[in-house]
Amino acid sequence: MKLMSLGGLEFDKSNDINAGIILDQQVRHSHGRIIRRIEYQDPISGTKYVFITNEMTLPPGLIAYIYKTRWNVEKAFQQFKCRYDQQKAWAKSFEAKSLQANFLCILHNLMLILEDKLEREENITDKKITVNQKKRILANIKIVEEKKLKINPMILRLRKSIMRSSQFILLVNIAFDKSSSWEWFIDKARPRMEVYL
Repeated sequence: MKLMSLGGLEFDKSNDINAGIILDQQVRHSHGRIIRRIEYQDPISGTKYVFITNEMTLPPGLIAYIYKTRWNVEKAFQQFKCRYDQQKAWAKSFEAKSLQANFLCILHNLMLILEDKLEREENITDKKITVNQKKRILANIKIVEEKKLKINPMILRLRKSIMRSSQFILLVNIAFDKSSSWEWFIDKARPRMEVYL
């Protein structure tokens, strides 16, 4: 797919959301379709990326951010394989594989709901993961400031991690196996969400 430039697109370089954007342009590929090519340089690592999209209306920095956050989806898949012990399909048929994928999505969403309930009703959060996120964000801010560059502010916002600690997942498994009470679960969860035991 050879791309031919049709010219650059205007974008607001003063808006921090577009920090790191080198180029935003329309291109035509060999089949005649017009698409968009965005070149982005990560201010933290210095790595250059080229994104191809048919989305023509969003700011280029937002598109770069969306592509960057795709890594969270990959982390979720890794978590299914490693922490939920789902390394292979239960069966060979498409229907069985589809059901397994749906069950994993339901499991993921139930874990999110459980974490939200713990935070809202019991004031329990996974401090280990939060502390590590804050350290990463502060280190990234330091790198960007030393380079005297701007960074997309969405990258620096603290987000709830897609990953869960192994001991939290193990505790949930034990609680279901034992048909434990909510009180028992809270009593065991509180110290496990503070530090690794």
